[in-house]
Amino acid sequence: MFALYFFLYFFLLVPLTTRSYLSPMIYQRYPSSSLFSTSATSTFKSHFATLPVCTTSTLSSPPSPPSPDGSVSTYDLTREIIDAVAESKVMHGTVVITTPHTTVGLCVNEYEQGLDADLSKYLLNLAPIDSRHPIPSRRNPGVTYDHNNISDRPSLDPAWIGETERCLENGWNVKDPETLQKWRDQEPVNANAHLISILVGTSVTLSVVDAKLVLGEWQSILMLEADGPRNRKVNVHITGI
Repeated sequence: MFALYFFLYFFLLVPLTTRSYLSPMIYQRYPSSSLFSTSATSTFKSHFATLPVCTTSTLSSPPSPPSPDGSVSTYDLTREIIDAVAESKVMHGTVVITTPHTTVGLCVNEYEQGLDADLSKYLLNLAPIDSRHPIPSRRNPGVTYDHNNISDRPSLDPAWIGETERCLENGWNVKDPETLQKWRDQEPVNANAHLISILVGTSVTLSVVDAKLVLGEWQSILMLEADGPRNRKVNVHITGI
């Protein structure tokens, strides 16, 4: 009986599945060169762009350095992504939109003032602001997060050495007591913003058909800022033919 299942799976099911999801045209073009080159072949295209997103653009005199106020703000990136698709010259393919930040979310939904307010309330209800937030009016009594125990960071536990390594890689010699204190002084109370980013997600993938981004009538590509105001970046990777 096992031999029969083995035969059916590898000689009938697998070829059928492969034919269903990999067209010969696309399948044959992938091996010719790297998928992530600027031009894989004469017909397969790959385009990468980084869009600067400045969340302080609506402020006449933004604080420097930024002093996060704990709010959740929504920004519509649809026009910028449409322009990136047009620049790529891809006719049929996909767009992958990501952010390199850990307190930002990306999603597709309606961009509307009332929904923006509803979304902020909803997310801050799921992940309320810490009672130690520097702005008293933003604090929630009784709410604490371990991530915001900044005097205990970076962890000295060998199992959690990652943050120390990241600090050293980014120019913070946290093994020096004076530098360690400077790092702690600039570290924000933003654990809930990390949780919001995890809940929302940090990537969006969309289709390109006939050189146009495929979106519903009321859909927009949104960036949710949970730890602003800050200057942000969004990466746009477009592949196709």
